[in-house]
Amino acid sequence: MIGTTLYLTNRQRETYKAFLLFSCVLSLWIACVLAAITAGVNGGDNYITNVIFWLRANTAVSSLAPGALLLIVLCIINNPYYKILSKTSFFILLICLAISTTALRDDFLEPDQISPLTRGNSYYLHAGLTGVFYTVIGVITWRSIGSYTGLKRLELQYIAIACGATAIAVTLLNTLGNLTGLRVLNRSSILVIVVGYLFMGWALAHHRIFNARQVLANVAHRGGVLIC
Repeated sequence: MIGTTLYLTNRQRETYKAFLLFSCVLSLWIACVLAAITAGVNGGDNYITNVIFWLRANTAVSSLAPGALLLIVLCIINNPYYKILSKTSFFILLICLAISTTALRDDFLEPDQISPLTRGNSYYLHAGLTGVFYTVIGVITWRSIGSYTGLKRLELQYIAIACGATAIAVTLLNTLGNLTGLRVLNRSSILVIVVGYLFMGWALAHHRIFNARQVLANVAHRGGVLIC
């Protein structure tokens, strides 16, 4: 909804196109997570198979998120008239798809005597690769902040804050959830990610909000002058 709204406000702006892509990936990921939770709660004869399917699906979809985020950053730091999406999106998509294949391997989840959903080698491989991807995005963003002023600098700073705070909060919640066995902590990370997404959307649109406020202020001032 937010991604579509931003895109419709300015269809020519590459940053909004990339954010729309990120919004679609996030929506699909949340849908897969909720499907996995529902499959686990409903139970049934094949509930383990269903849960594993949706866990693999949400991992595969989440592999696209760093690529979409990288496109947002690249669109900000490059000239707005440079067709960044058409020149780099295919290459970034290939990297994301390569990472997503780890979720399809047999050793992604390896059932054992303790749990039918024990994490396998491919699970940790996926986590490591996505971690490296996000680290690269962080380095690019951090190094670019000092090279720009004005709106671009603010957007990069807000994105850095949103991504950094979200990553730390999600890591803490998942770590505590795994250590204590309280799955509610792991599931609450979804809300943290949504809040980070909302903040990022605001960061990309705040200048339009401020411009709208300025216009309304000018109209109110002129109206007051005419009334007086």
